[in-house]
Amino acid sequence: MKRVFGILTAIILLTGMFSATPDVHAADTTIEGHGLLGEFFNCERNPDNREDINVFNFDDFRGESTVENLNGDSFIGIFNELIGKPDYNTARFTGTIVPEYTEDYTFYMEGDDGFRLWINGELVIDFWEQKWEIEQSSAPISLEAGKHYDIKVEYLQGWGGSWLRMGWESASQEREIVPESALYLPLDHIISTQKDELSGEIGKIDYLMENFADKVNEGALNNLNTVKLTTQELLDTIDDKAISDREKADLLIDATENASIARSDFMKEMGVTSSSVHDKFNNPLYQGQDPFVTYKDGFYYFVSSSNLDSNNKIYVSKSRTLTDQGEKVMVFDSQGTQTRIFAPEIFFFDGKWYIYYCADLEDYDYRHMATVLESVTDDPQGEYVNKGALYTGEDGQYKQANDFTVLDYNGQLYAIWGTLGSGEPIGPAIAPMDNPYTITADRSIIGGGGEGPRILQRDGKVFIVVSEGDYQSNDYRLSYLMNKDGDILNKDSWTRTNDVFLSTDDVSGPARASFVKSADGTEDWMMYHSRVYKDTERNWWRQVNIKEFGWNEDGTPDFGEPVSPYEWQDLPSGDLGQGDMYQAEDAIHYGDITKDDSHANYQGTGYINLPNKSGAEASFVVNAEEKGDYIVGVRYAYGVQVDGESTSNPTTQLPARAKVNVYVNGAHVKTITPDKTAISWEEWFTASERLALKEGKNVISYRIDNDSIGNVNLDYLTMYKADVPNQIAPTVPATDLAMDSHAQVNVGKTLQLNATVEPANYTNKIIWTSDNPDVAVVNSAGMVTGKAAGTTTIKATIDGHEVSCELTVLNPVNVSSLEIMGEHGDSEIRTKGGTLQLSANVLPENATEKSVTWTIEEGGKYASISETGLVTAKGKGTVVVKAASVSNPDITDTFEVKIIGLDSVTVTVDESTLVRNQTIDLELNGKNNKNATVDLTKATVNYVSSNENVITVENGKIIAHNTGTAEVYADVTLNGYSVQSNKLKITVTTNIKSIQQLIDQYVDAGEIGHPLAKKLSNRLNQAEHQLVKGHINQAIKKMNDFLKHLNNDAMNKFITDKAKEILNKDADALIKSWE
Repeated sequence: MKRVFGILTAIILLTGMFSATPDVHAADTTIEGHGLLGEFFNCERNPDNREDINVFNFDDFRGESTVENLNGDSFIGIFNELIGKPDYNTARFTGTIVPEYTEDYTFYMEGDDGFRLWINGELVIDFWEQKWEIEQSSAPISLEAGKHYDIKVEYLQGWGGSWLRMGWESASQEREIVPESALYLPLDHIISTQKDELSGEIGKIDYLMENFADKVNEGALNNLNTVKLTTQELLDTIDDKAISDREKADLLIDATENASIARSDFMKEMGVTSSSVHDKFNNPLYQGQDPFVTYKDGFYYFVSSSNLDSNNKIYVSKSRTLTDQGEKVMVFDSQGTQTRIFAPEIFFFDGKWYIYYCADLEDYDYRHMATVLESVTDDPQGEYVNKGALYTGEDGQYKQANDFTVLDYNGQLYAIWGTLGSGEPIGPAIAPMDNPYTITADRSIIGGGGEGPRILQRDGKVFIVVSEGDYQSNDYRLSYLMNKDGDILNKDSWTRTNDVFLSTDDVSGPARASFVKSADGTEDWMMYHSRVYKDTERNWWRQVNIKEFGWNEDGTPDFGEPVSPYEWQDLPSGDLGQGDMYQAEDAIHYGDITKDDSHANYQGTGYINLPNKSGAEASFVVNAEEKGDYIVGVRYAYGVQVDGESTSNPTTQLPARAKVNVYVNGAHVKTITPDKTAISWEEWFTASERLALKEGKNVISYRIDNDSIGNVNLDYLTMYKADVPNQIAPTVPATDLAMDSHAQVNVGKTLQLNATVEPANYTNKIIWTSDNPDVAVVNSAGMVTGKAAGTTTIKATIDGHEVSCELTVLNPVNVSSLEIMGEHGDSEIRTKGGTLQLSANVLPENATEKSVTWTIEEGGKYASISETGLVTAKGKGTVVVKAASVSNPDITDTFEVKIIGLDSVTVTVDESTLVRNQTIDLELNGKNNKNATVDLTKATVNYVSSNENVITVENGKIIAHNTGTAEVYADVTLNGYSVQSNKLKITVTTNIKSIQQLIDQYVDAGEIGHPLAKKLSNRLNQAEHQLVKGHINQAIKKMNDFLKHLNNDAMNKFITDKAKEILNKDADALIKSWE
């Protein structure tokens, strides 16, 4: 569409009545080849006038592609694929059309942009204009049932939206889009295509016979060879057969199918492809936006609308597993009376299903209105009735709405939606519902903003989860509003929490979440979308993800972070998954299929690439336990990058899809159209279809034919029996209900009422109501909130049982004063990390609200305080604590807490110069931050020597070892506080006696021989003798003689190097002390 809002005017162009000429053919219902052949042409825009109609011609042919019918699907993908641009192109569609009735038919066409229609060579609709969404109709045309009539449609695409819709109507034929079954491709195209496909079948038969003959018995091999010979003969002679082209087409189609079936029979004889059980998954799951899921009677149901504004359809999918949407069924087609159908949601109320959504309605001049569908039966995939627009306004005036959901609370339904339009208040808006399809009350405004409201409930709390930010950007995220007291329509009863679910490096724009329980009811899961092209600035193409979430201690949801596509997740509890899993790399491969493992997130040993080349085929031989319908899914990646699709601000609403034909036992049964995945090729989607299988072995093939679009990676195939639900827990009704008959609560306060239900394993919910919500309201968990003084009756009902409680609501008694007190009269904390519990004595004793708030007024770096008044020490200092009344914050008191601890330590010694082997006691003293002496008896003390070769410290004593100087200090820890003492300088010297002791030790150890020891001792005695006389110089001389003997090379044999080194050192030190 070229615009978002506006009034569309339908112009009916009558061309005069005529009858089709008799040059027609009887339709043969056995002929395949339904659809129309599309030829696509490039045009050049007039740079001076973009509305110049003369530029739209059919001169520059760029390619062809078949289409099923003209149903409003976008052509932009085809234009991009064949021409390389979405705008300023033309297309021509040809084939034949076959009516069901012999009657006068009227044709209807509408598009974006112009078009022309010929029936059997006659121009019946001519709207060759660059205009859009203006319906045209033909004059009545006489057609005969079962006859083929030539049809030609020409189409021009200017800029913007690109689609075309063709319908018909007669006396017996209800107005509808002309279906694919009534359209046939041109015969020359069918014959040419079928020749190519038949030739391809022969090549595939040759491949099987050449490579797998040893895998089957002789009979199977002979049967396949016979089919090959018959097929080849037909292909060689078909052009010379004296039959009509339609009969030739019939023969070729039958032969192609017979050859395909014969191949399947041969592959069955080869045996079943090995399989495993699907037991894990990763995100994303499949393409989609605004996902909504619900669970009932063993199945998940997903609801969605088309990706295209022009499609105007709603679909419901059904699956036993949350990891795949399963079978997708269209349940509503507005036939153009509604556009932009956004964000549908599905609910089950009172035995019927209801689908709510917002759309531009023709009846409201294409304004965006809330709308509801009601199911005819209890089948969510069955027929629906359009109940029309819902009243979402004020004073009887209908207002626009943007995204619509329903809250079922205590048996009352509430509608919640986003507001829309200039001058409208910021939503969400809310209103009670009379029934599931009627609102008569005016809206109330909750406010706060956000779009896409979704409901989450737990333990009486109600959450409206909204999405915020630019939906095409990385900034799209979740926030929520919360209601605790059950006063749903009161905006003051809602609080807001922002930014609870945000983008990560791997997941962009996670929002629009819906919520559901796991299959067994034990886990909470959320389903949300994210952007496929996460590295772009703005791109709306989105994908569906799921994750389990939890709950915080305060009862609020903890959504965590979006799960990375590189993280494998276990199945939800009780979820049966997607059944048997057959790896694509183990399938039978035809054509130019390649195996690969270079992209991440596959299962098994790798994956295959199904190339964009006719003849490529991956065939899986699977086993069905019984005959019937199965849900068969294929996991794929299709990351082809195209400008205008995977880039910022895309020019196409729908990226071009692939197109893969699905065969079962050789017969074509489906065509799947894989959506574009991330350009990394490392994020995978699943496409599932309902397929009918025989008991035992079946061959399921994914094939690229002439009209296919390939280059798709396949990871695996899954299958499980359709329509078999998950295990359903039995319903246990209540047999008895009891509750206290009287209770009271103050205004503004809450009180939890408890109802006792028998038996304990009951399954239905208790419904709580208040007879007078002006006095007190009650939430769905039985929590009452006093609103005004008075009395009301609170009722609890379940399974036909009802009990009542008379509730009295009292006015509050105000606080007059408060005083802070320390536990046991204390006001000090003497341990780091220690605590002191404070309390507030609030007066009067009967005050309604006696709670207080606690804060640190001064000294916050020294301590913290909890909500309950518990002070925890962090450091030494003085802290001033303040308590304030909650009901009257002006009433306060303060209290001083002193945090005391070890602050300094001093180490002393009687003398600081020692000789070798001397010991001396260290004395340790400590003081706290109040300068008071501290008892260090229980302290942890660690003495440190800067040089343990000189001195060490043991048990508070210094031990001198060798001459030199070292520092000693103490690291002391007491009650969590650590202090380092001062440093003492200790000198270790020597004397004659000490040197003689060394010599004696070395003699005993065998390190000095007696001859040398005797000489050294003599010189020491002489030095000592001179020293006693006071002859220092003579003493020094004797010590030098000592050194000469010590260092005489002739004496080396009597002394070790170590002993020699130490004695030299001590003698030198002694001499220096005398000089």
